[in-house]
Amino acid sequence: MAKSRAVSMETQRTQSTAQVEADIEPEKYLQVGTPAVLSLEDSPSDAPRHRTAVRGWHTGAYVVLDTPMENGLPLAVRSGQSCVVRFVVDGIACGFDASVIDRPVGSRSYFSVSWPVKMEVMRMRKHARVEVTVPCRIHRNGDTEAKGELRDLSAGGCRLFSTAILPVSTRLELSFTLPDGVPVDRVKAEVRGVTRVACGALLGCRFDAEQDSAVRNAVGFFVTGAERTYATGQAASHVLVIDPDAARGTALQEALKQRGYQATAVSGVVDGFARLRMLMPVLVMLNYTETDLPSTKICRIVKQTRGLEMLPVFVYGGEAGKAEQEARAAGAMQYLGPDFNAGALADEVAMYISANPATPAE
Repeated sequence: MAKSRAVSMETQRTQSTAQVEADIEPEKYLQVGTPAVLSLEDSPSDAPRHRTAVRGWHTGAYVVLDTPMENGLPLAVRSGQSCVVRFVVDGIACGFDASVIDRPVGSRSYFSVSWPVKMEVMRMRKHARVEVTVPCRIHRNGDTEAKGELRDLSAGGCRLFSTAILPVSTRLELSFTLPDGVPVDRVKAEVRGVTRVACGALLGCRFDAEQDSAVRNAVGFFVTGAERTYATGQAASHVLVIDPDAARGTALQEALKQRGYQATAVSGVVDGFARLRMLMPVLVMLNYTETDLPSTKICRIVKQTRGLEMLPVFVYGGEAGKAEQEARAAGAMQYLGPDFNAGALADEVAMYISANPATPAE
């Protein structure tokens, strides 16, 4: 296995906004032993993400990962299964699409995925903080447990509502599930500030610097992604287009960009689901004639996925009466008609987004 190469990122870490890079050299960010999160893209929509770690790589060929455990047994992965791998290294959040190659012969401890064709890299703002509304369990004095609610979150701490008014310097452990579905258990924290409010208090908590690396990475990756789309004011402009015809998808993407919106077009369902998790779009445009999977099933999967229940899905194409009826029954927000006119479809989306701007609270 190739030797890990350490990279100094001090200059980039001080940048004031989250930046996204692609088509870079993955070796700059791969480090042996780095905790990672694995998403299997053709798993059920409510399936959890799995914790793993980078164990090595062969440049241009594959990356070796720990086999995650599920219910005390090695996670069942199969050759050719599509996945997304995410990790944080030196304050940089990274993610790439891949497919499972195979387990090494005679070992159940490791498996390999394909070499990244494109790596998405997001620079973490040192004090990035995003608003959330997340139920939380508060552990103190051993097993004493109370209920609370996270109101904002950063890689270094959180603001927490509690009915109990706790003094400064109180030691806590917090358990919660991030909005992207990743459970975080017993984060060690200390109360650093207390503001009395109706029915309780807002507690400013600082996470311990010597936190479990998997916990740091899970929180850091979520905050970085949310900060990139929401705190920069760009969330309301990102639209994901899923269309089996690459020419149609590209035409829609360009039409949306001409109207001032960000847009990403993909032709495959697996890539589409990966983009949903990486980009956090404000709206999805879906062609009724999608070939990989029926568009109605795609729509239902989106609507049944934790954190995406309220994401608007617009369907276009197909036979007018039948397509509209099936799309709406599957949970689509709107059916835009059977005819393809990129400019007209982009105008419909622009009118909806203008009237329904996305906010961090969503």
